[in-house]
Amino acid sequence: MNLTLNPIWIVMQKEAATSLRSRMAVATLVITTLVFTLLPIGLIVATNLLPAAALTKQNGLSDANLQSLLAVYPALVGLPKTQVIQGLLVSGMQPLFLLIPLLTPLTLAVYSIIGEKQTRSLEALLATPITTRDLLLGKCLAAALPGVIAAWVSYALFLLAAVALVPPAIFTQLLLQPAWLLALALVVPAAAAAAVLVGLIVSARASDPQAAQQLGSLIVLPVIGLLLGQVTGVVRLSIPITLLAVALILAADAGLLLAAVRLFGRETILTRWK
Repeated sequence: MNLTLNPIWIVMQKEAATSLRSRMAVATLVITTLVFTLLPIGLIVATNLLPAAALTKQNGLSDANLQSLLAVYPALVGLPKTQVIQGLLVSGMQPLFLLIPLLTPLTLAVYSIIGEKQTRSLEALLATPITTRDLLLGKCLAAALPGVIAAWVSYALFLLAAVALVPPAIFTQLLLQPAWLLALALVVPAAAAAAVLVGLIVSARASDPQAAQQLGSLIVLPVIGLLLGQVTGVVRLSIPITLLAVALILAADAGLLLAAVRLFGRETILTRWK
């Protein structure tokens, strides 16, 4: 099939052009990327400046707690206490990069439907022969891709800074951990698609962008749980766990797409929105 005539590709092009003209969309993407890049870098700089005693007291870590966490993070065994705490904090901050492909695409998805409802530009699109599935897939991909690319670029910039700021053992064993890199490669796009589909479902039924975004933002709760689990050592990423998570998220994506198609209600949008 000619890509230029593919309805999904046409919708993606239209959505991309609309997003680039939106200051809100561009600002959300840029600010989110910068914040989630600079935050862990600032954390590393702080741990390099503070003595081990201050870091231990500030984070409420006793020697017993450190020993139990070292059993979960064997790559840190034998390092000075300051570097151990630094490695634990950096590892705990890694799930923050999973928030980028959730927050930014969610905002784009919510305004993609509700904004077009309010400007009545959605009606012309719904009057075309395009199927609801192709329409939603096009919107989903157009909203998800910027968040996915932003997450990858953000982590790449973080790695460039970390080379000069952390010991080689932390860099290679934690920041370049195969399970984590696999999560970046696979979980990020799968999670971004889930966030967008949730946003599309909510916004298709809602009339207020802020209310829709607040409801859709509940999808970040699992990532926050992962972050807390990483910090406490309860959750430890591995390749099997990562692959299982990807499989579960992809299954959820398929279910969310079916639900989005069923709940979209293009006839209702055409008749109710004046």
